[in-house]
Amino acid sequence: LLAVYTLLPLMLALLELGAPALAMRYKLQPRGKRLSPAGFLRCYTDTPRFLLPLAAPVQLLSYPAVKMLGIRMGLPLPSAGEMAAQLLMYLLVEDYLSYWVHRLMHTKWCYDNIHHVHHEYTAPNGFVAPYMHWTEVLILTVPTVVGPVIAPCHMITFGIWFVIVAISAIETHCG
Repeated sequence: LLAVYTLLPLMLALLELGAPALAMRYKLQPRGKRLSPAGFLRCYTDTPRFLLPLAAPVQLLSYPAVKMLGIRMGLPLPSAGEMAAQLLMYLLVEDYLSYWVHRLMHTKWCYDNIHHVHHEYTAPNGFVAPYMHWTEVLILTVPTVVGPVIAPCHMITFGIWFVIVAISAIETHCG
């Protein structure tokens, strides 16, 4: 996930910085909202400040949680059809629930106390996808794992699912 959250936004940032005329034609925000190279770097380096305090507890709890969810780890490996069906269902569930969680994050209390961190950067960019308060990270984990709770999968499918969620978040935030 670190590679995905680093390399994909980096490619998008380089496109925006290196070919602004080409990139800006397709950007959704007003032309005045752009990050400098230092702004991209600051966003990328600030993100661990929110995520690293969660890393150790999440690592310690991940194995018991995966076992509790019923995620398979052994053979046989899932078929392509099984993986595709599960990932499609996970995507639909996660998209629906994330919409409502995001609406909740924009209520006055949640915005003032949690979600405002995510909006510190007003120019959309891929690096801002994981840039959020640690509480929001935990809250947004719920829509991501509901699909696998409903229909447990193999660990390979579970890993692919988290990469898809990361790519989707980056794409959503790149503007």
